[in-house]
Amino acid sequence: MIQGLQSEFLKFVRTWFDLAADGKLAEACAMLDEPTSYGERWTPARVLGVLDQTFPPESQFRRDFPEGPRITRLDGTSGDPGISSGEFGDSSGYWLDHAVPLNGRYRDLTAQFEFRRRDGEYAIALQDLHVL
Repeated sequence: MIQGLQSEFLKFVRTWFDLAADGKLAEACAMLDEPTSYGERWTPARVLGVLDQTFPPESQFRRDFPEGPRITRLDGTSGDPGISSGEFGDSSGYWLDHAVPLNGRYRDLTAQFEFRRRDGEYAIALQDLHVL
């Protein structure tokens, strides 16, 4: 069970998904403070590109959803969100993984968020979107 500070991080992640689902992906990306550890920043085009690459036209997902993948609001999503979280071994912050809500269900695609301590606060990064 996620408690305390990690509960606040989970609220952030859920807000991020709901903004994306509401067509406010640019606003969701603007909530991210830092680039990935590879120095890349998430933009709406990059998020949508990862969705398209993960679920290409020949995939079963696209046969089931010809319109393609779209992030949906959490309150209407079924399945297991696959939430896991923890503190980094060096105590520099926390990580939280959450399945991405797509087309009304949680899928194998996972969003990996990081919350790094920076000057008494936390800087937030979406480290990766990947299939586990």
